[in-house]
Amino acid sequence: MNDQAGIPQYDVAILGTGIAGTMLGAIFARQGKKVLMIEKEVHPRFALGESMILESSEMMRLTAERFGVPEIGYISTIQTTIREITSQCGVKKNFSFMYHRPGEPQKAPEITQIPIPKIPYGHELHMFRQDIDAYMMAAAVKYGADIRQRVDVTDVDFHADGAVLTTSRGEKFGAKFVADAGGYRSMLATKFDLRPKPLMAKTHSRALFTHFVGVRPFHTYGHKLKDQGVPSALHEGTLHHIFHGGWFWIIPFNNHPNATNPLCSVGINLDTRMHPRPKGDPYEEFLYWINRYPSITPQFEEAKPVRDWVSTDRIQYATTQVVGDRWCLMGHAAGAVDALFSRGMFHTTATVHAVADQVLEALADNNFSRARFQHIEDTVQTGLRYNDRTVACSYASFCNFDMWNAWYRVYGLGAFLEALRLIRAHLKYVETGDAEFLRVLHHTPFRTLGGGLEGYDELWHTACETVESVEANRISPQEATKTIYGLFAKADFIPPDLDITNPNRRFLSEANPAGVLKLIWWGKTGAPKYIKERFFDISVATLLSEKAKWSERNLKRTPPRAYAG
Repeated sequence: MNDQAGIPQYDVAILGTGIAGTMLGAIFARQGKKVLMIEKEVHPRFALGESMILESSEMMRLTAERFGVPEIGYISTIQTTIREITSQCGVKKNFSFMYHRPGEPQKAPEITQIPIPKIPYGHELHMFRQDIDAYMMAAAVKYGADIRQRVDVTDVDFHADGAVLTTSRGEKFGAKFVADAGGYRSMLATKFDLRPKPLMAKTHSRALFTHFVGVRPFHTYGHKLKDQGVPSALHEGTLHHIFHGGWFWIIPFNNHPNATNPLCSVGINLDTRMHPRPKGDPYEEFLYWINRYPSITPQFEEAKPVRDWVSTDRIQYATTQVVGDRWCLMGHAAGAVDALFSRGMFHTTATVHAVADQVLEALADNNFSRARFQHIEDTVQTGLRYNDRTVACSYASFCNFDMWNAWYRVYGLGAFLEALRLIRAHLKYVETGDAEFLRVLHHTPFRTLGGGLEGYDELWHTACETVESVEANRISPQEATKTIYGLFAKADFIPPDLDITNPNRRFLSEANPAGVLKLIWWGKTGAPKYIKERFFDISVATLLSEKAKWSERNLKRTPPRAYAG
């Protein structure tokens, strides 16, 4: 780097200390790099992005394993989170969706659910972000990162050998690489004018949200869902109340015996074309929506908000460029779609892994050109596009329960395949120590549903076109529903035990160990050869023993193996 007399020099400067910035900072510091993290606010602080999915949990475990940062892995299950971090988080055993019509009681047969299996690692969690983010920041500092809080970066000047950052306090810092994890108000996105105009996103939604106390679990007043065969209690997962034009999220932090947090995260996302943002008090709008649906109203009879309401305009945004010479945008600095299906955290963790991998190599050979990071650009942009279309089609399917019942299986199947491919890559790496098994994570199709499986991608595209035809009034919801089930019937890569062509089987997969083992048995004995090779070429013993190996490593505080490129 050019001599910058009197300016402190760093390998990496990170703007923002949310979960993306702190995970990245912990990785680089753990690997012996000199890291500066700059934050314009202070921890602890409120943040959304609370609901985990299998893909984000597995990505955290894989990243912890590869880069020697066990703290990232602790966040991946409720068991390790309670043991190592906080009892303020909730458990997540399912994704549940209750379909509603205005003025009518909810019908129990119109509940769909994706159960989340406990094996091999344990249940997932609802992250109480102010605790999780503060913990990860402390981990980064423990490993050697420097932190500046209540400081804003006012400019970044890039030159051939690095960058010089200027803060609102007049300080200057040098860095070889800058990662901007500053969210929508990203400093680099503003500096380089990267927000596209007009925005071409297919999803059009706004949000209204806060934290509550006193939210009643549905099972205390609603249907006897065991009689409906619902595999997992709605209160033990992320509950979505869906209706034509929008959806609620209900994310409890007090839903397990060891919980110490009385709060529940509640929000509504609404299609701006059907329900533009009104003037006036956000709480009044919230009351309007809960009173519109009689089966939601009782959940909030005794509930009280504990934070100021946040009411937004359209929440979608994007970026025309994710990486450049010596810089990249992380997480929500790159773009956002909608919280439906909770995929934002997966895209964040996958980007953290990719950036850490590539920047560590760049620090070794001093090559920080944009071309080197192009696969990060491709995968981030691809992930945002796919998530946007998936969410937009979901909103379109909310107009008819039968169509939603067919469409949500498209998402569930893709997420299942995506998680399988991640687990396979992780376990192969654990078995061999060969990072080549992780190169699949650098492939652009990996950031799509289906884990890059060509047959699924074709199914997804056709299903999207079908739902979009309903939205354009070219076909009826009944025709679309029939078409989607027909796509499932033709696919040879779907495990028979999913019973995915049966509209009366409204709960995808079995979350119990026997159900998981049946799926694995099909993959190893009954699946087409290309499915066996891509997803199931691991031993059952390895899969079932990995929980024990992970637990033993962490209980002994023995760091996982250090980074291998």
